[in-house]
Amino acid sequence: MAVGPAAQLTAATPAVLPRPDATLPAKRSDGLILLALLVVGAVLRGIDLGDGLWYDEIATLVRYVRRPLGEIVTRFDTQNQHMLYSILAHAAVRLFGEHPWTLRLPAAVFGVASIWAVWRLGVRITSRREALIAAGLISVSSTHVWFSQDARGYTMLLFFSVVGTGIFFDLLERGERRSGVAYAIVMALACWTQVAGAFVVAGHGLVWLTREVRGAWFARGPGDTRSFHIMRTAQFTPLVAMIGTGILSAVLYAPVLGAMTHTLAGPGATGGAPEWKSLGWFVRQAAGGLVRGIPGGWIALLVGGVVALVGVASYWRRAPIATLLLLAPGLVTAVVMLVTAHNLWPRLFFFAVGFAALIAVRGGFAICRMALGERGKMVATVGAILAGVASLATVPRVWAPKQDYGGAMRWLAQANTAREPVITLDMTRLPYRDYYQTSYIAADSEPQIVQAESQGHAWVLVTFPERLEAVDSATWSHLHCCYQEIRRFGGSVDGGTILVMHSR
Repeated sequence: MAVGPAAQLTAATPAVLPRPDATLPAKRSDGLILLALLVVGAVLRGIDLGDGLWYDEIATLVRYVRRPLGEIVTRFDTQNQHMLYSILAHAAVRLFGEHPWTLRLPAAVFGVASIWAVWRLGVRITSRREALIAAGLISVSSTHVWFSQDARGYTMLLFFSVVGTGIFFDLLERGERRSGVAYAIVMALACWTQVAGAFVVAGHGLVWLTREVRGAWFARGPGDTRSFHIMRTAQFTPLVAMIGTGILSAVLYAPVLGAMTHTLAGPGATGGAPEWKSLGWFVRQAAGGLVRGIPGGWIALLVGGVVALVGVASYWRRAPIATLLLLAPGLVTAVVMLVTAHNLWPRLFFFAVGFAALIAVRGGFAICRMALGERGKMVATVGAILAGVASLATVPRVWAPKQDYGGAMRWLAQANTAREPVITLDMTRLPYRDYYQTSYIAADSEPQIVQAESQGHAWVLVTFPERLEAVDSATWSHLHCCYQEIRRFGGSVDGGTILVMHSR
């Protein structure tokens, strides 16, 4: 019997999902375990949710959250504007009052919701056991807890990216229009949260194009001189959904399109220390953050890298398209950041942490199966539980001020008995002027510092010294020459220690 082009195309197109547990009934115990993980996740993210804010959080509060809603949706003057997060935080502050915990409430809620999202995606691409373990590791991850207590849109982008990827699987498999509508809405919200959501959509687009080109190429019949067969209408549903995402995102950003273009493409878009754009700096920062967030330090990181590679290989053998969907968004983000010379902050890749957890868990199970056969499943489960307990032990490290602006201010109030001038520079100016509303002198150049010193001795508050040295080397040289460091106030933000300095 002759086989038509559409049937050939369907047969030639690589499988999307292996669905290993598709024929097995759902267990009630799975639901109870997931509920327990969500409760644990909520508790961990609620502890010390009101500790000291760091610079980006303060800037979000002062520049956006405190303003009327109409002004929030029409303002995009810095990349610190995570539009949807600002709206939700504004609502939380209006409902419960202005506190650090209310500013961070949307991040905490979506942090817990992302645990569910990782589990939901996991049950579609791997076994239910692996899905629960991946969700469990996310729930006790100190890195995930940290971002769930950060008043920024990173946990929201994670949630929408994972949910959107799950919907995209439906689009590739069945091409249903309702899935296309759901995808457009979810990913438009991701883009409205943070512009980097567009990189996730671009990653999905590359995977769709790869799949369709490969399928159409191998579907050619004997003697067919055309490069591609005409694909079924359903094959274009993912493309239509991605176009819908772009249109809806443009509508949401319509009030700020001009300002957003200037902010993202203007000279300030790539400002900061030169090393922040270096791939080597990014690798060191990302590795350092992972070492602090996982038990076992560098050895565990190296072992984890091997496990992740095995996980990628295992997924690839069973479902290459699913593997690409887990990897492509992160790769697209990296390429765009490098090409545009944008600062390579590791937090820009936080949205991929759910994908990474699924890959790591698969790698662990694959290694144990190769070494121990059927017994490997139980060994891998026990090992994952022990890893989760060890990870839980690192969580208290993040229950501290992210930047201790308040601690430095309180200490200085007691130490400055002579009431000498206090000068704030660079990234200490906005917090002390607009959030703490102190009478400190906000200086933005060396001459202003010298003028303040004319009255006698002076104090200076500095943070992120690498940035200050990069953007204002004259001021940094003056501090290095004429001031001595008196005290440091540490925080969980890397490089965000508050330095208290006094003139020599």
